[in-house]
Amino acid sequence: MGILLEGANELGLAPAYVAELEAVVTQRVGPLLRCLAVHHFFLASALFRLKQARLVSWYSKALFAVYVPSSGGSGLGARLRRMLSAVATAALLAPTALIGAAIRLADAARGKPPPPMLAALMAKPAARGGRESAVAARAEA
Repeated sequence: MGILLEGANELGLAPAYVAELEAVVTQRVGPLLRCLAVHHFFLASALFRLKQARLVSWYSKALFAVYVPSSGGSGLGARLRRMLSAVATAALLAPTALIGAAIRLADAARGKPPPPMLAALMAKPAARGGRESAVAARAEA
């Protein structure tokens, strides 16, 4: 969503449209799940380079099987399903994230920077708030 907001502001789209985009509720994940996912991507990226995309595809299917969207209600049952989904997702990602972290450390030891997409994922998420916050986030980087 951040990319859409930044693009809408850069293109000078109508403020009412930008406000509608900002009001869209997006999936939020905690820092642990985010860290696991980012490091999982290091392994996934390596597997793609090794022409092993089918392993990544299989893993993606397993992750999708335990996914519960955050828009599925606010009652106790919905919160419990989302919590169980997060636990199952973390359990699935933990082994691959550990391997991905080893790949990241090995690359860093060799002085190899992470691919741009992974570097962007590792960056702190920018605060929502329009063009000024996007410019401020770039200035901090």
